[in-house]
Amino acid sequence: MDRIEIRFPSKFEFVKMAANILSKVSEMVGLGEEESIELVSSVVEALNNSIEHGYNLREDGVIELRIEQDMEKLHITVRDEGQGFDREELPSYCPERADHLFRYRGRGIFMMENFMDEVYYRNAPGRGTEVVMVKYLNPV
Repeated sequence: MDRIEIRFPSKFEFVKMAANILSKVSEMVGLGEEESIELVSSVVEALNNSIEHGYNLREDGVIELRIEQDMEKLHITVRDEGQGFDREELPSYCPERADHLFRYRGRGIFMMENFMDEVYYRNAPGRGTEVVMVKYLNPV
């Protein structure tokens, strides 16, 4: 597998399809069970954020999912044309802080940034967001 690209409507029912594809990709590239769960969880969070925050639950948006593999890394890109955001303006979630334990917002980005080896945000407020996540592959 070198590259997979999928475009689908901003509807939650397509997230499960994407999770199934990512589970299979994880298996194909030799990720262990824990790494696979972390990868799938991270991408599901990015997709859910696109639907919920990028498109404000509108179902007429389009989400692009791109999965690319080279010898050392798996690159996963989630792109939408929603309202966009500035990562620097979002408060960070900290599970060690008692007042953050039950906080509803911020956990998804926290998970992505801790489960993946690299996470980049390319966005233009009002014109969409692209989240690029990288998982290093263990040499076989």
